[in-house]
Amino acid sequence: MERPTASVVAYVGAAVLVAAVLSGYPARWFRSARTAELNPITRRAAVPDFTLPALEGGSWRLGEHAGRVVVLNFWATWCGPCREETPEFVRIYQRYRSRGLEIAGIALDEDPHAVVPSFVRRFGVPYPVLLPGPDFVLSGYVEHLPTTLTLDRRGRIAWSWIGRVSEDQLVDAIERLLEE
Repeated sequence: MERPTASVVAYVGAAVLVAAVLSGYPARWFRSARTAELNPITRRAAVPDFTLPALEGGSWRLGEHAGRVVVLNFWATWCGPCREETPEFVRIYQRYRSRGLEIAGIALDEDPHAVVPSFVRRFGVPYPVLLPGPDFVLSGYVEHLPTTLTLDRRGRIAWSWIGRVSEDQLVDAIERLLEE
């Protein structure tokens, strides 16, 4: 099992302050996953458009998914809670994709080409897996792994989780956002 290096820890750790400011939640929010509440539309922060290389080749651009509910899941192969929630993300994607859901997994492993492909095969991940570089603009949203951002149809953060999100929590968020 690959362990995070100091650069990965620093990369993820630098996100704490930015995530707190953007989310408007108190610092205790970062200690563990929580039951999330829908951010009011007037308090939702827009996520800047970005393009990242996809594991399977090509690239994935957030702006191309406008009008869809988008779930961004930041994870790594060495992360136990990430491994636990991956089968749930697979089920959710299969269930809601035709209703307007997009999921993108953002792999934060240090050497993703060496370890991510076998993880994706093992779990049968059908959604795009993205590979950010060290200057990835959304790194400021990640305090630790896993982190999940759920964006409304206008690309604004409606829900966010630090830590493992349950399938029920994520389904509730998706259902409510699809109805907006």
